[in-house]
Amino acid sequence: MSGQTQTSNKLFITTLSFSLGALAALLFAPKTGKELRRNIVDKYSSLEESTVSLALQVKDKTVDLSQKVSDRAQTLVKRAGDTSQDLAEQVSDKATELTQIASSKTLDFAQKASDKALDIGLQASEKALDLGKDISEKSDDLAYKSGAKKY
Repeated sequence: MSGQTQTSNKLFITTLSFSLGALAALLFAPKTGKELRRNIVDKYSSLEESTVSLALQVKDKTVDLSQKVSDRAQTLVKRAGDTSQDLAEQVSDKATELTQIASSKTLDFAQKASDKALDIGLQASEKALDLGKDISEKSDDLAYKSGAKKY
């Protein structure tokens, strides 16, 4: 039980006990019928006022508690909304950062691949030229040798 519920229960029990005790005292006290009826009416009025007062206190406390719960819930909802928006912005920023890094790395890789292809192409050209020179020299040697044998 919450503290306010326990307080309300204790106040109700105290009021009820007081009223029952007062009623018992009136009934057992030596008084005339008129005095006894007047005392019972007075005590009933007092009990009724106490009950109304207690009911108003419980109502006021319930309204206050309801307002506090509502305010707290609104605060929590706003905080959750703010937090989720902050997280969304952080995720978006991180995604942009990662995209930029991936793009940069892709460009670096493409540049390296292009440089390597160029190097391989130059080496192939050099080898083709060297091979062409070798073939040309061997062809000239063959032609010379074949021409020398004919003469």
